[in-house]
Amino acid sequence: MEKSWVTILVSVIAGWLLGQITAIAKLLYQRRTLRRTLAEEVEGLNQGAVRIWLSLARSLQIATNRGLDNGVPLPLKGEVYRHHYKDALLAINKYQRQSLEMLYQYVEQVEQALGRLTAHNQEIRAKHASQGSFDLADLDRYKDKIRALMHLVADIKWHARHYLEHPLLPDLQYLSPEHKAYVRYLDQVREEIAKIERLAEGLGQEGWENAYIPKIFDDIPDS
Repeated sequence: MEKSWVTILVSVIAGWLLGQITAIAKLLYQRRTLRRTLAEEVEGLNQGAVRIWLSLARSLQIATNRGLDNGVPLPLKGEVYRHHYKDALLAINKYQRQSLEMLYQYVEQVEQALGRLTAHNQEIRAKHASQGSFDLADLDRYKDKIRALMHLVADIKWHARHYLEHPLLPDLQYLSPEHKAYVRYLDQVREEIAKIERLAEGLGQEGWENAYIPKIFDDIPDS
């Protein structure tokens, strides 16, 4: 009788331990899968930032020549981070969390700014339809919005790449080597945007189509 109780007790303990180990293994697998999925989404944001940059660069080129592009690029999406935020907090360390929070704040800002740019585009078109010409002050404000958006999009690319290149410790302390590299990067972005406008100024309307192709503007600066 005593042996039976020992056997039952050992079986219960073994079953409990097995359940705990299985639960822990499942939790670790879920967190590892979430981290991998987040990294894939960040890579998608990196690629999407390039898409939006090129579209905005084209719009800036046209606006510099007193024209208006046909549309506005589609916004970026961060569904994994948005829908699994609470789970993500448990799967990443504080440096990863801070890096991702900064990145997705830029994504949200770009989404809102693209909405405002779309509204402004439609407003300018409505005025053009009634007046027969573009209001130059409206176009100048439109260009300001494009420039601001390009800076935000460039921020997305930098922070996405920084996260992917430093997956365990994507730190960005003030005056650290990474922070100094970021500041230099922002200078390059400003120079690239100025170059797009400078090269577009002498094209004239007939040069728009050719200007889009090879060397009038580049991808977002890499570093």
